[in-house]
Amino acid sequence: MEAYGVGTLKELSTAIGNKPNWAASTKQRGTIPYDACVNTAVEKGISVDYLLFGEGEPVGELALKTDAIDTLAEFEHLGLIKCSNEDAANAYAIALVDKQKVRGNVKSDSQDNVSNE
Repeated sequence: MEAYGVGTLKELSTAIGNKPNWAASTKQRGTIPYDACVNTAVEKGISVDYLLFGEGEPVGELALKTDAIDTLAEFEHLGLIKCSNEDAANAYAIALVDKQKVRGNVKSDSQDNVSNE
């Protein structure tokens, strides 16, 4: 909920773009919405490890793409999602990050390099 700056499950559901009872129902079932986790990580520039386990910090574009690709591969291996092949998973992860970069939600690594010079 912190990533979206909300205080209730109903607000979280709405912020993610789902029906108001979505998060409460998901919590009650005891399931993890992996697709929403990956999308949130990309949208907010947060690693999936940080989002799920509280480990790490927000990351730059390249690290975020790598994290998204690794996470998609792991989720597919666990049978949680299906990607037609590794190239499809890579393309999906990169497209998610690029979409958020265009929206200005993810700081590009070139911005990191400029600010560090």
